[in-house]
Amino acid sequence: MPATSARMTPHSGEIMPRDTADKLAIRELIENWVMWRDGRLWNRFRTNWHSDGHMWATWFQGTYEEFITVSQEGYDRGVRIMHTLGGSTVDIKGKRAIAQTRM
Repeated sequence: MPATSARMTPHSGEIMPRDTADKLAIRELIENWVMWRDGRLWNRFRTNWHSDGHMWATWFQGTYEEFITVSQEGYDRGVRIMHTLGGSTVDIKGKRAIAQTRM
C-alpha cells in the first residue's frame, strides 16, 4: 500500500486504510468534546480546538474560549447539561472533513 493511502494504528502497529484511520480520529475528537465539555475539563477540552476555532450551536456562536466561559457561567448558575452521543457520520474530501453526530 502506498504511504498516502494507509496509516499505522497507534496501539497495534497494524495498517488500515487512511480514510478509516482519519474517520476514527475524528470520531475520537467528537467523543472527547462531549466527555471533556460535560466534565468541565477545560484544559483537555481546549486541545480539541485550533487556535482560531469557533463553536456554532443553536444557542451560541463564538470562539471556543467564549464557549468555555458561557458554559462555565451556566454551570455556576445551576445549568447541568449532559450530552448523549448517538450515531455519527464522517465525510472526508482531501484535507477537509465534515462530521455529524446526534447529541
